[in-house]
Amino acid sequence: MITIMLTSFGVHQPDDMDIFFYYNAGNEILHGDGSNVFIANAGIGWPVTLAFFTDYVGDVFTTAKSIALISSVLIIFITFFLLKNILGSTSSALIGQAFLAINPFIQLDAIITNNELLPLLFIFLSAYILSKKDSTKKYVLIGLFLGISFWFRYQSLLILFGIIIYFLLSNQIIRVTAKKTIITSLVFLLIISPMLLYNYSEQGVFIDIDPSLYLNVYGSESDKEMWGDSFVEKVSSDTRKNSWIEKIVFNEQYVNNLFKINPHTIFNLNSGINNFSPIPIIQFSGIPIFLLASLYLFNLRRTRFEFILPVSVFVISASILIFYNKIEDYYFALFILPVISLGLISIRRIESRILPFLIIPVVFYMGLSLVPIYDPLNMFAVLISLPLLTVIFCMRFIPFLVKKIKIQPIIKKSNFIIFVFILIIIISNVGFSYKLESMVMYKDYEIGSINDEIQKFFDRKESQINDDMKQISLLLSTEPNISEKYIMSNTYSLAHRTESKNVYANFVEDVNSKSVEQFLLRDSWSAFDVNYSNHYSVPPDRKDLNHPIPDYLVYIHRNYVEVPWIIKELNENPEKFEKIYQSKQTESVAFKIKDMN
Repeated sequence: MITIMLTSFGVHQPDDMDIFFYYNAGNEILHGDGSNVFIANAGIGWPVTLAFFTDYVGDVFTTAKSIALISSVLIIFITFFLLKNILGSTSSALIGQAFLAINPFIQLDAIITNNELLPLLFIFLSAYILSKKDSTKKYVLIGLFLGISFWFRYQSLLILFGIIIYFLLSNQIIRVTAKKTIITSLVFLLIISPMLLYNYSEQGVFIDIDPSLYLNVYGSESDKEMWGDSFVEKVSSDTRKNSWIEKIVFNEQYVNNLFKINPHTIFNLNSGINNFSPIPIIQFSGIPIFLLASLYLFNLRRTRFEFILPVSVFVISASILIFYNKIEDYYFALFILPVISLGLISIRRIESRILPFLIIPVVFYMGLSLVPIYDPLNMFAVLISLPLLTVIFCMRFIPFLVKKIKIQPIIKKSNFIIFVFILIIIISNVGFSYKLESMVMYKDYEIGSINDEIQKFFDRKESQINDDMKQISLLLSTEPNISEKYIMSNTYSLAHRTESKNVYANFVEDVNSKSVEQFLLRDSWSAFDVNYSNHYSVPPDRKDLNHPIPDYLVYIHRNYVEVPWIIKELNENPEKFEKIYQSKQTESVAFKIKDMN
């Protein structure tokens, strides 16, 4: 309901970078030069869909919000039937549906209009079909929905791998397993083949993907230069020369992602806000809930081997980490590896309806850990399993544990204990959702009293940054022939609002001189910074063909950064650079470039 209300009333971020990037890329594919577009970590599905419908709707935010709203509602609707098929219980399905509906990041993504919810909808559809009874049609539909999702986000390929591994481990005769695998894979390939052919015709590769740019921004500091060079090579030379997988796998970064960075997104290891933990405000809360639910599903027999194996895995893992002095960094391995070892020997005892939803997230997680994930929005597909594990913990494990305690007063209150635990999850997620949205939308990081927060909820909210951009947009819109002019800026919003062109700059580029003119022409920039700018400029310029000369420069100041040197230089030279806007509250400023000589 919170998401529906906020989305319906048009709450959005004018500086929402992703939506503008994808819209501009799609617009160029449909109406310009598609070969000059590079979408590093996604398919062409979302850019083309966004641009196509915006041509008819007329507003990119209305288009994106409508898609997000419809997708989020359908995902929550499908979740009920998915969980009911798996658990066979209407009450458990309703509780699991509620857990997903209150997920802070499902709500957030419907507001900030990222590209995650539509492909996630098709992943949920494939999961729902997987939970149904066997038939040839079932595997055709799984391949169909995953193929459609692949057009938007390549992550659905990892879901397909997880399903195939489930087929291989599901103890069926080889002929049946081969049939399921072949049907699902062939339909998947058939659905994605138009995009593969498009990529090959435009770029000479079937899958035009490269995580180098992402890893330069989010990877380890020691590897930034390597990934920056890899990104430049990708966009400026033969796209078929692509060895990024080797660079990742044979690199400590993968181990960091697997056991240090990415586990936080699911288990809340470091008390940050970006996590899918059932109680997101409590550090480590995901570990007992998800892992104990998994152990319960293994139906352990308490044999000697089931004791020796996890202990051995724990001791060996601990010994290796101590030897390399990494136990503080990779302590999560001491929790997860013994559990996985028990899961492997218990596969035949796990309920057949639940088994795929334990295998798929593990395969998905291991594949996605090729890159560090700091934003849960990039790991949305695990939500096909996390609400399931939370419901099993509440509705099955807690009663099981209460009975094992054998204390009669506690046994009599088992339903009350379950109710309280579910209530804690709901209240913590609703409160967390509200605060997360305030942080992201309005930079409100202060946590006040309950009365203060209630008052803030009903107050009209406006970001100063957003207000600056609105004022500058109105000012630039009155400039003559603005649609033919270039604005050098660190935001997409201005080019979109004024229907002008954009030279992207973050104003902290690596330069080889302090010349203002060379900076504006990007002559002093590093090769990486020029290609990064081309990637995010309007129109996009993958091939570095345009060499734009800016007519205006707009700097939107954010409180966590110092005013760049180039802005200070422009302030000191009013003859060449006329200041046409200065924010009263921030350092945001706009210049008209009068003379580049």
